[in-house]
Amino acid sequence: MVCLAVILPGLIANSAQTKEAMLDGIVRAMAEKEPEWQGGKVHSMPGTPDPDRPQGTVHDFEWKRKDRTATLARLHIFYGDSKEDAVRMLDWSQMMLSINESEPLENIGERAYQYAKNGNSWLTFRKGNVFAQVNVSLVDLRTADKAALHMLDLTVEARETAKRFAQHVANQI
Repeated sequence: MVCLAVILPGLIANSAQTKEAMLDGIVRAMAEKEPEWQGGKVHSMPGTPDPDRPQGTVHDFEWKRKDRTATLARLHIFYGDSKEDAVRMLDWSQMMLSINESEPLENIGERAYQYAKNGNSWLTFRKGNVFAQVNVSLVDLRTADKAALHMLDLTVEARETAKRFAQHVANQI
């Protein structure tokens, strides 16, 4: 009994430190590996006490390319209370993104999907109790010519950028 009283508070403190270390690691990894992008953490929102929704906290990040005004990358990290919460978030995201022309991806987290079109890409994945969504927009779709020949190149670039960002995040989890 005495051992649990001593060990348990340490485990709780370590899990909180692990979450903060992971979030700080994401910002550091992006700064080191993607120097042409600037930004970082925007805000955090605790989950709602709704028993029908996964429990955890959402952390939002945003980066912009220094050399392109329309280029933006957003990262949403859901840090779940359990692995099941992250599984539910990934399942929910796939259902909500009803486009569902997304393709499964290998080598990013434990389960991942990606979709890219018109110079934009989103990628969702889960690893442990963390769910992440990476959105990369290389063009402003309100003003872009979707039929332009260079749009295919921008779509490929958006897809590859989202994969790189997701891999940086997965490496921090």
